[in-house]
Amino acid sequence: MLQAERRNKILELLNVSGFVQVSELTDILEVSVETVRRDLEYLEKKEKIKKVHGGAILENFDNLEVFNIRNKEYSKEKEEIANIAIRFISDGQSIAMDSSTTNLAIAKKLKSNFKNLTIVTNSLLIALELSDIENFNIFSTGGKLIPSQYCFIGNIAINNLDNFVIDTSFLSTSGISLSSGITDYNFYDVDIQKKMIDISNKTIILADNSKFDKSALVKVANLNEIDLIITDSNIDEDILNIYKDNGVNIVYN
Repeated sequence: MLQAERRNKILELLNVSGFVQVSELTDILEVSVETVRRDLEYLEKKEKIKKVHGGAILENFDNLEVFNIRNKEYSKEKEEIANIAIRFISDGQSIAMDSSTTNLAIAKKLKSNFKNLTIVTNSLLIALELSDIENFNIFSTGGKLIPSQYCFIGNIAINNLDNFVIDTSFLSTSGISLSSGITDYNFYDVDIQKKMIDISNKTIILADNSKFDKSALVKVANLNEIDLIITDSNIDEDILNIYKDNGVNIVYN
């Protein structure tokens, strides 16, 4: 497919769904992540699209529309993952949560399942979601606000995380592979995630079945730095067995 055809195809897909993921585009267009990113950068410069976490939206979409689209993606799988995740939390613990929509699903469940938690997050929405629970101690990282993601990034956020020693961090990912480990598409997300791993006694990765055997652009961690991966029941059994045979701890039910 020629360059112009690829870029027109991206716009066609956006006109249908409003949001496309980089991982989807690499499969559909049969090109590398780097090629997709160059195409998206070109279309953004032409003011046709906006680049957002893991993909792109049409230029005329507002931030709330972007977030709602992301939040609806794999909603059943996120619910499954959230239900499993709360089994690994106990009252009195401290947890760190990145700004993923899966963590927002977990946050909603924390309200009705726990009485006393300390939560550290770079997500504005998670902080607001939990702000009315009397015995929850909520700490926001602060930092530079990314409006389309409702999250904080940058050196202020990273330096503030250094003040904490956390029991368990819950982190999302764009890709998991035996060769590349845990990867993501955005440098600013990765810096926060790396710091959360550093300050946590235990790290749990949240990943729906579509994230396996995928490599994104930026390395977050090696698989041996991760204590557990939580996924959904649609995970391919062959993939599951390969990862387990390689010593990766995965829970899906």
